Amino acid sequence: MSTPTLPLLNLDRRKPMPLYWQIYNELRQAILTRRLNAGMRLPSSREMASTLGISRNTVKDAYEQLIAEGYLHAGIGSGTYVTRYLPDELLSARGNEPIRLDAVDYSPTAIGLSTDHASQSTQRMASGLGEALRPIGSHMRHLAQAENLSPFAISKPALDAFPFDVWRRIATSVHKQMTSRHLDLRQDPMGYLPLREAIASHLRAVRGMRCTAEQIMILSGSQKGLYITARALISRKAGVWLEEPGYGGTHGVAQILQSALSLVPVDARGLDVEMGIALNDAADVAFVTPSHHFPLGYTMSLLRRLQLLHWAEEAGSWIVEDDYDSEFRYSGHPLAALQGLDINDRVIYLGTFSKVLFPALRLGYAVLPSDLIDVFLGTKALIDRHPPIAPQMMVTEFMEQGHFTRHLRRMLGLYSERRDALVRSVEKELAGALTLGPSDCGMHVVGWLAPELDEEAVIAQASTIGIPIDSLSRYYHGQDKCAGVLLGFTSATPDALQEGITELAKVVDIVRQNRIAPTRA
Repeated sequence: MSTPTLPLLNLDRRKPMPLYWQIYNELRQAILTRRLNAGMRLPSSREMASTLGISRNTVKDAYEQLIAEGYLHAGIGSGTYVTRYLPDELLSARGNEPIRLDAVDYSPTAIGLSTDHASQSTQRMASGLGEALRPIGSHMRHLAQAENLSPFAISKPALDAFPFDVWRRIATSVHKQMTSRHLDLRQDPMGYLPLREAIASHLRAVRGMRCTAEQIMILSGSQKGLYITARALISRKAGVWLEEPGYGGTHGVAQILQSALSLVPVDARGLDVEMGIALNDAADVAFVTPSHHFPLGYTMSLLRRLQLLHWAEEAGSWIVEDDYDSEFRYSGHPLAALQGLDINDRVIYLGTFSKVLFPALRLGYAVLPSDLIDVFLGTKALIDRHPPIAPQMMVTEFMEQGHFTRHLRRMLGLYSERRDALVRSVEKELAGALTLGPSDCGMHVVGWLAPELDEEAVIAQASTIGIPIDSLSRYYHGQDKCAGVLLGFTSATPDALQEGITELAKVVDIVRQNRIAPTRA
C-alpha cells in the first residue's frame, strides 16, 4: 500500500483558534474544493502529529470531528480516508472559494354585554384563521397555568444550575450603566451591536459559520424568527418544505400563511432531499433542523447537506436552519452548522438563548444573507421594533466575561451525566418495550414503543400517576405516524430520572396486562 500524502496545512499558533480546529478547517476545505479526492487515504494521526510537531490528540480531535460530520471515514485497521459518497457535481458546486471560520377585566359582564351577545359578537369577530388558532391559544393558557413536574420535560434547561449570583451581579452593573439613550425607542433595529459581535465571534469559533455582526438580527425568541422568515419569504403558490415529523411551531406558521405544504420525510441521514425535490422542486423555503433533528435526534449527513444547498442554489430557494439545541453535543466537538457550508448565501440561520441560558429570557437571533437584511427589517418592523435593551446588555456582559462558555461547559457535563442515567435505566427496566434513538446531542431522546404497545394508552396511563410524557405521533402532520415517546433528561436529577423510568415500566406492564390494542395503522 502506498504511503499516504500529507496535505499542506497552514497552522498558526498565534491565532486564538485551537490547532485542532485549524486542522479540521484546512482538511474540510481541501475536501470541498477537491484538493483531497474521494477515497484518498490520510496519514495516521501519529504520522501527521509527528510531521506537524504537535500532539497526536490534537490531530485525533480534528479527524474525529471530520468523521462525525461525514467528510472522512475510518476503515477498521486500514486507516482514515476521504469519504467516497460525495458526487463530483456537488463538490464542484462549492467552487474554489475558501470557507472561512473565523390588569383590565374584559369579561362580558364588566363591559356591559350579556353572555349571549358576547358569544354572538365573538363569532362575528373571529376570522377563519382566528378560529384555527384558538386551540393553540387554549394550549398556551394551559401551559402557563400548569406546573410540569415530569422528569421527562423536553427542552427544559436545568434552571436550578443557572449561575444566578453572577446574573444578578451583571444585572446590577448593566442598570447602573444605562443612560437616557438606552431608554429611547430609536435603538439599532438589528439589535444591540456588542451582543451581535459576541454572537458572531462565538458562531465562527464554535459552529464554523461564515458571518459578521452586521448579518445578525436580535429577536424575541426563535419562534418570532420562524414567523418573520415565513412572512418574508413564503408565497402561497410555491410552498414550503417541512420535515416529517417536525416541530409544530414551524408547521403552524407555514399553515396559517395558507402556503402549500410539502411534508418531506426524515430518516437516519436527515431530510430526504430527493423526495423533497420530487414533491415540490420549486418551493420557496425548506425549514430544517440539520444538526439535531426535532424530534427524532438524527444529524443530517454531509451528502444530504450538499444536496440541499445544491437544490437551493439551482431553484433560487431558501433554507432556514433552526439550530435550537445543538450546543449540547456529548461526543466529540460541536458539529459545524449548515450555514458554514453555504457559499451562495441561501441559508437563514436561527439560534436561541432559551435552551443554553433560560427560556424566560426570550432572546434569539437570526444570521441573514446580506441581501435579505432590509427585507427582514421591514417585516420585523410590523411586528415589533426590537427586544428590550437591558437583557441584551446583560447577555453581552455574560458572554464577554467568559461566563457563557463556562456555563455551557458545566451544562454539558451535567446533561451528559443525566443522559447516561436515563439510558442506563431504560436499558435495565424497559428492554423490549422501548428502543432509544440517538442520544449524542440535544436535550431529549426518542423512545420507540414496541409494536404491541399503544402510544395513547401508555401516555394516558402515565398521566394518571402524575408523569406527563410527550408523544412522538403528535409531531407527524401527515397520515402516516410512528408511535413513541419523547424523554427529556436535562431538568431532572439522575435519581429522579431513574425513579421516573421505574414508574414508566409499571405503566407499560399495566398497558400490557390490559391488552389495549394499538390504535395506529
